[in-house]
Amino acid sequence: MSCVLLVTTIVGSALGPLLVGLFSDLLAPTYGVKSLNYGLMTVCGGAALIAALCYFWTATAMPHESKLDRALKQ
Repeated sequence: MSCVLLVTTIVGSALGPLLVGLFSDLLAPTYGVKSLNYGLMTVCGGAALIAALCYFWTATAMPHESKLDRALKQ
C-alpha cells in the first residue's frame, strides 16, 4: 500500500505542474493572464474525470456481494 502511495505521489508531483504549465502556455495567446486559471481547471477537471472513470470501472469489476457482506448480515 505504501509503495502505491509513493508512486502516485511521485507521478502526481511530476506530471501535475508540467501539465498545468503546458496548458497555461497553450492558452496564453487566447486568455492572457487568465491562462493559468484555465490550465489549472483543465488539469483538475481531467484528473477528476479519470478518477471517476476508474471508480466506475472498479465498481463494475467487483462482485455484487462479498463474503464479508454475507458474514455481517448473519
